[in-house]
Amino acid sequence: MVFQTIVEQRRNDEHRNQYDSVTGLFHQTEYKSLLFQRDYTGIYGWLLGYGSPPEHHLDVFTLTDTDYELGAIINVKVIGVFIRNDGDNKFIAVESTREEDDFADLPKEDQRMLFNVYPNLRVGEGWFGQLRAMQLIEESRLHKRTDKKKEES
Repeated sequence: MVFQTIVEQRRNDEHRNQYDSVTGLFHQTEYKSLLFQRDYTGIYGWLLGYGSPPEHHLDVFTLTDTDYELGAIINVKVIGVFIRNDGDNKFIAVESTREEDDFADLPKEDQRMLFNVYPNLRVGEGWFGQLRAMQLIEESRLHKRTDKKKEES
């Protein structure tokens, strides 16, 4: 299944970017990017159609060698997820033209790069493949639908 992700952090952005939902623009913050500091060379953003910052949204690491601009929309395949114990899970994606369909299919150097982002696993955390990622996306979609029905009543 092809999803779309919006670029929030470009490859090699030294500082974090913040999305302004009112203007639809991105602003560089004074905060250093953890991804840059830990040598992550992909992009970071969120899945289109599943909320947007600062509201609830689904974060996604996209493995790519392409340089994209902030706000660019990319067609991706979700192939995995890093489940965090605080519930702020991070989905793993590749561009839709790549061959990998599951986290286990990634080259070992890409897996190591991702492991380096979260080198210390805490209780309840871990890396999972495409099946678990799709389950969590579906749960998010169903939860969003339930919230919308509650608002309407």
